[in-house]
Amino acid sequence: MGDKSAAPSAQTDAGEAKRANWFRTQLDRVQTKWVGTIGLVLFLAATAAFGGLNAVADPGPPSVHTGDLVTTDSLEMIVQKVYLADRIEGGANIDSESEDRVLAVQIDIKNLAETPRIMRSTFEGLGETQIKGGPAKAPDVSRPSEPTGGSVTLQPGIKDTIILSWAVDPTAFPDGKEVRIALPDPQSYRGQFLDHDLHWTNEGVSAIVAATVEDIGEGDPW
Repeated sequence: MGDKSAAPSAQTDAGEAKRANWFRTQLDRVQTKWVGTIGLVLFLAATAAFGGLNAVADPGPPSVHTGDLVTTDSLEMIVQKVYLADRIEGGANIDSESEDRVLAVQIDIKNLAETPRIMRSTFEGLGETQIKGGPAKAPDVSRPSEPTGGSVTLQPGIKDTIILSWAVDPTAFPDGKEVRIALPDPQSYRGQFLDHDLHWTNEGVSAIVAATVEDIGEGDPW
């Protein structure tokens, strides 16, 4: 007599084989591009679960020194010198009753736009220039040796020199102190509706400039 216990096992094997054949048939019907898409979805889901893909670290703005050229879409800038003085003609005002002095940054600059641009002593254009650890207010903008400041018009394609200055506590910026100057990245835009003038908007920091403070005493260096 045959072994009747072998019958259920044979039936089970046949059932598993049938299911395996059905699975292979269905898989063959799936287009190759869908297999790739499904795999990509599963990969992204797995990476998201573990904090996502490791993005390339943002290197931040470049670090340069005095005399180095910094170029943005609208300006070329070279920080030439940083001075501490008792006064800067056309620059920051000093309260006669205070012990403050003037910290000044000389910048050679060229307007790369096709129209004249105005730099004012406000938080726009180069008014967003900051000295790390220095005053939070906008600097006064002037030209060397001009008696009045507050604004400077930059002609297109013409090299110019401007002075940014702040009233500071002189003990915070002694002679020989190393400072870092954050130059903005000012971009121009034209107003809308009734305002058709050109304005500045800051797109961040274009460069960090390392400089050394020079104390020149009473005189205006320009």
